[in-house]
Amino acid sequence: MTDVTLTTDLPLAGRTVLVTAERRAAEQASAFERRGARTLHAAPLAMVPHVDDALLLATTRDLLADPPDTIVVTTGVGLRSWLEAAAAAGLRDELVALLGRVRVVARGPKGRGALVGVGVHPAWVTASEQNAEVAERLLAEGLAGRDVAVQHHGAGADGLDEAFAAAGARVRSLVVHRWGPPADADALASSLRSVAAGEVDVVTFTAAPPVVAWLDAAEAAGLTERLAELAGSGALTFATVGPVTAAPLLERGLPALVPERFRLGAMVTQVCEHLAGPTAGTHLTRPGDAPEVDVASDAPVPPVLIGCSHGTANLAGRAAIASILDDVRRLRPDLDVREAFVDVQEPEVADVVASALADAGGAVVVPLLLSVGFHVKVDVAAAVEPAGAAASGPLGPDGLLVDILVDRLREAGLTDDDALVLAAAGSSDPAAADAVAEVAAGLAAALDREVGAPGSSSGGLLVGFGAGAEPRVPAAVAEARASGRRVVVASYLLAPGFFHDRVLEAGADVVAAPLAPDTRLAELTLRRYDETVRALA
Repeated sequence: MTDVTLTTDLPLAGRTVLVTAERRAAEQASAFERRGARTLHAAPLAMVPHVDDALLLATTRDLLADPPDTIVVTTGVGLRSWLEAAAAAGLRDELVALLGRVRVVARGPKGRGALVGVGVHPAWVTASEQNAEVAERLLAEGLAGRDVAVQHHGAGADGLDEAFAAAGARVRSLVVHRWGPPADADALASSLRSVAAGEVDVVTFTAAPPVVAWLDAAEAAGLTERLAELAGSGALTFATVGPVTAAPLLERGLPALVPERFRLGAMVTQVCEHLAGPTAGTHLTRPGDAPEVDVASDAPVPPVLIGCSHGTANLAGRAAIASILDDVRRLRPDLDVREAFVDVQEPEVADVVASALADAGGAVVVPLLLSVGFHVKVDVAAAVEPAGAAASGPLGPDGLLVDILVDRLREAGLTDDDALVLAAAGSSDPAAADAVAEVAAGLAAALDREVGAPGSSSGGLLVGFGAGAEPRVPAAVAEARASGRRVVVASYLLAPGFFHDRVLEAGADVVAAPLAPDTRLAELTLRRYDETVRALA
C-alpha cells in the first residue's frame, strides 16, 4: 500500500481574476491560473503604435538635425516603439547614435532597460516610475534656456511638457504610442456585467489610462455605485502594479492593492496574500492613504530572474513550482522575477527572455530542473542567445537537495531496515545520469547507507529512472522488494506531475513527497542566479 501525503497550495482556488492589460496579458493570466484562479480578459483600451505617424517622424528628424540637451525616456515600450517607427523610416541607426551622444534620463528601470538594450546608458534613472520624480530632479537642476525632448507615455498628458516650459526650457514632445478604443468592446461590456454580478473577485490594472477608461465604461453602464459597494464590502479587489496606476481608483474613492515594488510578480504575490495569506485583508491602500514610493536611485537595475521549469498539467505541480518563485520574491524583493516553461505550459522561455530584455536590458534564466539534459542544452541555450541574456546551471546536483530528500524521507517514516530507491526523472544525456549518481552518493552518506542493492545488514540505496536511462523505477523497486524489506522511494523530483504519478504506480510501500514546496529551493535558485550575475560582471 502506498502512503503519500502531498501539500496542494492553490491560494486562489475558486477565485476569478479579470485581467485588463493588453500587453503581457497572457503572462499575467498564466501567473494567476497557476495559483488556482480562473481568469477573464478584457482590455478597456488598445495601444496604438505610431509606426506611420507623420508628426512623430517629423519631430524625430528635427531632433536629428538639431539635437536637444536632454532626452527624457518615460517608458521602455515607448522607446522601443519609437525605434520601430524610426526603423520603418530608415532612421533607427541615426536615432540610436543620437541617444548615445546626448544626455538621456530614464523614468524607472523599464526605460533604463530599453536604453541599455540598444547600448545606451542613461545619465540617471528614477526608481519610482513617477513623472513627478522626473520633473523634480530636472527642475532642481535648472532648465532655463535648456532644450529638452520628452518621449511620452500613452496620451502624453503627464504634465512634463508644461512644467519644463514654465521653467524656461524649449520642449519638444514625442507621443510614441497612444491609447485607442478597446479591440473587443463586447468583451469589455461582458466583463463589467460579470463584475457587477459578483462573479469576479479581483480586477487587475498595470497602467493608469486603462483604469480611467474602465471606470468610465462602468459609469456609462450605470455600475459605479455597485462597484463601490462590492469593493467596500471586500467582495471585489482592485489590484495594481504601483501608485501611479492606483491613483485613478483612489481618486474615485475605491481602495486598491499597491505593491511596494512596481512589478507584475509583486502584484500577483500581493493578491495571493490579500485573499489567502496569514495577513489576508490587511493589504489595501484606501483613499487618503499615501502609498510609499521608493526613493530615487542611480544603482544599476539587476537582470530579470527567469525561473524556467518543464511545465506540467498537474495543478498541484504548478502550485509547487510557483511556490519556489514566490519564495524568491519574498527573499529578494528587489528582483524582477518571472516564470517561464520549456513544454506544456506558457509563456515559453524565449518569449519571456525577449520581454525581460526589452524591459530591463538583462535576464538570467535559472533552469528549475534537477540536471542537465535536452531542455537545458537546447531550449534554454537558444533562449539566451540574444545579448544581455544568460543562463545558470540547473538546480542539481547540490547538497541542499540532498538535505531536502533526507527531510522528505524522515517525514515519510523511513527506518534503517527499509530498502530505499531514489527515483529520478531520467535523461539520455550521460551528464544527467552522473548528476543523479552524485545525489545518490550524497543521500547514501547522509543516511549511512551504501549505494547498491539491500544486503543482510543494510537497506542499501538503488537508483531508478522514469525515462531515458536504466534501470526504470519499477525494476529498481522490484530488486529492492526481493530483499524482503519494506520499500521506500525518495522522489528526486521537484513537484507532482507525470513522473511522480509513474513513481506512485511503481509498487513501493511508501513514496516520499517531491522536493517542492521548500524555501531552500528558493535559496538555491538565488545562489544560481547570483553566481551567473557575478560571472557576467
